[in-house]
Amino acid sequence: MKFLKNKKAQQGFTLVEIMVATAVLGAIIYSFTGSSRYIDRSVKKTENDIVIRRGVLDLYESIRSTGATFQVTTDPTIFKQMTSKDTLMKELPLAWNEDGIIDASYCEQKAASGNCDHYKGRMGFIVEPHPNPKFRGVYKLTIRVVHKDLIENFEDYEFIINGI
Repeated sequence: MKFLKNKKAQQGFTLVEIMVATAVLGAIIYSFTGSSRYIDRSVKKTENDIVIRRGVLDLYESIRSTGATFQVTTDPTIFKQMTSKDTLMKELPLAWNEDGIIDASYCEQKAASGNCDHYKGRMGFIVEPHPNPKFRGVYKLTIRVVHKDLIENFEDYEFIINGI
C-alpha cells in the first residue's frame, strides 16, 4: 500500500510513457506525409494521362472529320512491328506535347534552333479495314503514342470509324 500512495503523489510521465507517445505521434505524422506524397504522385499521373488522351482525341477528331491527311502510306505491318521506344521516336510522323500536334519533319528542320525541344512525344496512326468483313465501310483506326517522359514504352489506342 505504501508503494501505491507514493505512486499517487508522483507527478509527470515516465520515460516509457513519453517514448510510447512519441512513437505514436511519429507514426501519425509519417502516415500523413506518406499519403500526401502518394496523392501528389497520383495527381501527376492523372494529369499526364489527361494530356496523352487529349492529344489522342485531337488526332482522332482530325482524322474522323477531315480524313487521313497526315499519314496515308504507312504499311500496317511495318507500323505494328515498330515497338522500340527509340525507333518510334524516330519514325512516327507526328510530334506532340500538351499544346498540340505538329508534323515531326517540321521539328527535324527546326532541331538546330531548339524550337521543337518541348515536343517530347510522337504519334502515328494506321487505318485498316475492319477485321470483320460483315462491316463494310467501317475501319479500325490505331493511334500509337510514345513520349520521352510520360509513357514507359508506347500505348496504342483503337477506334472504329466510318469510311474516310
